Amino acid sequence: LKSAHNAGKLPHGLLFVGAKGVGKATLAHQIARALLAGELNQLGQPASQNLSPADHLLRAGNHPDFLSIEKEIDEKGKVSKDISVEKARSVLQFFARIIGALPLLIVLMI
Repeated sequence: LKSAHNAGKLPHGLLFVGAKGVGKATLAHQIARALLAGELNQLGQPASQNLSPADHLLRAGNHPDFLSIEKEIDEKGKVSKDISVEKARSVLQFFARIIGALPLLIVLMI
């Protein structure tokens, strides 16, 4: 992944497949954080004590170039079968407002 990024050939999409609980979502979020903070070369290294501005925005759920779409959990703790239509439509709104930036979208279908 680092080599592809350094060569300017990072794919526009990545698919992580594996058993539940192995860290697919964690890895996806770590990659997004590294890309948005401009620190992909630090991926896989221990986290720095100094948080970047991108880290603060991501932790607050307010990064303007990041959208994570996930299945919803109801009041009984049951995960929905599909991503809602409203959440899918939010992707269009997200990309429509981005001008000249490289936004990141994570879709978790766990």
